[in-house]
Amino acid sequence: MIYLYDSNILLHYIRQTPVMQYVENTFQPFAEENEPWKIQTMFEILEDFWLIDIGSKDIYDRYAEIDAFSQGKLQGRPLPLSARNMGKNDLWIAATTSILGATLLTTDADFEHLDGMFLKVERVVV
Repeated sequence: MIYLYDSNILLHYIRQTPVMQYVENTFQPFAEENEPWKIQTMFEILEDFWLIDIGSKDIYDRYAEIDAFSQGKLQGRPLPLSARNMGKNDLWIAATTSILGATLLTTDADFEHLDGMFLKVERVVV
């Protein structure tokens, strides 16, 4: 399984909060079949993560598609709720997650309208 972490999840790892424990126990992102490292500091966390080049046409196109969808302006894919403006960083996160076919772990509700449409979202609420 590939997991992409929203920055708020990383902050919970740094702070060693109950959210971190919940993520570890529920999703086991560092299990042997995923990534077998236990992370204790921000440097160690970032050291074990992939660096993704967001400069690809696929990610640019998905960014625009998700932005249009979120604003209710994507032809052929109507938004089933009221339009919303996503933050630019959230759009990059959503587009990258979608193109990678990854699951987004987040504590935000900002991505819920994309779940099942463009990507899989696991909202962590503890």
